[in-house]
Amino acid sequence: MFLDILEETIVMKLFSLYLFFIPLLSFGQFLNPLDQNYESLKNEITFSKSSKKLHPSLLGGIKNELTGAALLSFGIVPQQRKPFLLFSSSSQKVKNQLFYFSLTTNKREDFLIDNFDRFFRGASSPKEFLLLKLNVRKDRRYIFKEKGSWRTKIASRAIPFTFEETEVGIFTVKPNHKLESGEYCFVHQDILTNPSFNDFAFFDFSIE
Repeated sequence: MFLDILEETIVMKLFSLYLFFIPLLSFGQFLNPLDQNYESLKNEITFSKSSKKLHPSLLGGIKNELTGAALLSFGIVPQQRKPFLLFSSSSQKVKNQLFYFSLTTNKREDFLIDNFDRFFRGASSPKEFLLLKLNVRKDRRYIFKEKGSWRTKIASRAIPFTFEETEVGIFTVKPNHKLESGEYCFVHQDILTNPSFNDFAFFDFSIE
């Protein structure tokens, strides 16, 4: 008799715990409905509906060009620094001018600095990127060509674009105007405030 009462008490307690935790689990899913899909998302840029990935290139080098001002000032005015990517054309050819950004940091508030992606630099939307036209000279693609400070040069080469978040963390990006044939790249806007170009990835492509 005692064992039956004890067993019934244990069953009732377990059932009560079950009733207590089920609403909490459901509420947690309501707060984070896409957590289960988080691991399937990656920071990447694709350029077709078939998900052809836009692979990044690293800086090929920096050409230091002696200007008249630098020569006359005996080094007080620094030489002009011209960062470039290797080769005259990207191996990634784009026809349909639609791009798709997948950004995982837009889905998690507990993003850890240990997982920092230096290519995407914690970006939460395409608004944090620049679309640049590259200047081709011989076997190199230079990041800019206008005279002035390097920040002004980069900003002046930026091409405006619009974007729309079609799913949480997934964005469709479209240039405001049709891109002419030539060489282009996406790069994070941190490059405007960072004097070193070596820590950036350039998502370069060619428009045919």
